[in-house]
Amino acid sequence: MQFQIPTLLLVLALLGGSVNGNGRVPKPTPTPTRTTTTSTTVVPTSTSTRPVTSTAITTSVVVPTKTTTSSSSTATPTSTLPVADVCGGKLRQRKAFSTLSDAEKKAFAAGVMAMKKSGKWDQYTLKHRSGMQWHMTTQFLLMHRALLTDFETELLKNAPGLSGLPFWDEFSDSANPLKSTAFSTSGLGPMASGPLGAPFTGLTDDSGDLVARDPDTSGSGKFNWVPQPQVMAAALSSYKTFGEMSHAIELTPHNSYHMLVGGHMGDPSISPADPLFYLHHAYIDTLWAGWQGSNPLHVTDLTVPGRARGDIQINPAAGTVLYEKTYTNTDMVYYRQRLCYEYVFPASLSGAQRAQRAMRALKDLDASSTVSANVTVTATNATSTNATTAAATNSSSTSNSNSTGPFLAVDPLPLAALHRMMPHMDAAVIAQRVSDAVASLNAAAQHLNDQVEAAMIASAVPVSVAVAQVETMHDLQVEAHAFIATQVQDDFKDSGIAAVQAMSVESTAASAAGSAGLPTLPPSSSGSSAPSSFGSSVSGFTAAAIAAAALAGMAM
Repeated sequence: MQFQIPTLLLVLALLGGSVNGNGRVPKPTPTPTRTTTTSTTVVPTSTSTRPVTSTAITTSVVVPTKTTTSSSSTATPTSTLPVADVCGGKLRQRKAFSTLSDAEKKAFAAGVMAMKKSGKWDQYTLKHRSGMQWHMTTQFLLMHRALLTDFETELLKNAPGLSGLPFWDEFSDSANPLKSTAFSTSGLGPMASGPLGAPFTGLTDDSGDLVARDPDTSGSGKFNWVPQPQVMAAALSSYKTFGEMSHAIELTPHNSYHMLVGGHMGDPSISPADPLFYLHHAYIDTLWAGWQGSNPLHVTDLTVPGRARGDIQINPAAGTVLYEKTYTNTDMVYYRQRLCYEYVFPASLSGAQRAQRAMRALKDLDASSTVSANVTVTATNATSTNATTAAATNSSSTSNSNSTGPFLAVDPLPLAALHRMMPHMDAAVIAQRVSDAVASLNAAAQHLNDQVEAAMIASAVPVSVAVAQVETMHDLQVEAHAFIATQVQDDFKDSGIAAVQAMSVESTAASAAGSAGLPTLPPSSSGSSAPSSFGSSVSGFTAAAIAAAALAGMAM
């Protein structure tokens, strides 16, 4: 049926809240999700400092099973689901490189050089090269999530001081990425043209050439290929399907950062030779994970709308490209439950900290175009398809950065450079993808500038306060990962992982016993237990899922 307005009002009343500024329903913290059809095998909760989980969203109906909620619950998770046997009761923790201790940074560098010495480092470059044909397709994120998981396993063997693969927190550095504090002799090496320096001095690729970078340092170091973190959060929340989201983020920020760094990073056939490749792709993976947790309908979604060139329909039960005998595509969506890792983000900023950050961001704008209390806040409207394609065809020098609002439109990536990166892709497909990605980001910038203007007028607040109220990528990530940690359970279906397959058999047996009126299976020797029964007047779905579906106008 199609949700109507009365239904929307009802579900919002059930939630005891309202729709937040980015159009999503604020997620209360419910009790753990419980499945009606399977007995989930679990082990004691990990000692991780962040929430840990196992999940129960089926791949056929991309909506969580029923949960109970409390109107007085807070945004901070108070109850987490235990980690399944497949993870050994513990999750790898992927942290921002900037938050690592000196010892952890040294461990990462030592691990890289040890992998190079053993020959493992070059094997991952070769593995990635064998998957070049999957770039700019809907297999892109799936393939790289599997590759990162495999690489992380090998890295931790050589760097036991790490808790997981670090990521480059790119949107914290988006105003001036080449000036990131991560690029130093005690971090990821200086960001300078030429071969890598300490701590990767002498690192070579699989052909024996020194790994090099070639950043554009002729200007200020600021580029308008990368959206601001608030714009990226708004755009990410607007993508309704996996295919739409995947195509957009592959172009920017994924391709944007490859092109900014240049050198080996600018050539996908050799880019994994630079250690930065893995930290960059780990951050791209956080965007997919954030999108998954931003809406209950996204958690297991692998939908690809239409059959345009470059779009490949995804079979959830099929093997993941490059890892067909190891993982399925369903294994990829359950990254916490089956691949056994989580991303660690610092707690959200206070109001004062957010205002200070907003003021620093505003100072980056030209004084003549910075919005003030007496200036109407407007952004460059989203460029039309034809105009965007034409601009992209020429170069990125035609700037949209003359927006008069705090949130700037982005410039299209130059098609000539994209052709060099993706020579196997049809030029028309690349041009259309660039057009679509730029249009979605610039529409998000326009929306946020309108939102800031409305806040300034309605509340008579200065622009810094209005900007500080806008959701950032960090806000989205914290909320999304808390949702995944507390509300998602695994059905153990369609897996290529032996341990998950074994749990599926046990779960099916427990379900059959329950259907026959037999007693629930007692905890297994591993410490697992069957889920308890549940009760709610909202049959089959969480109130948040219903509200999200109603807001999206989706038929169910």
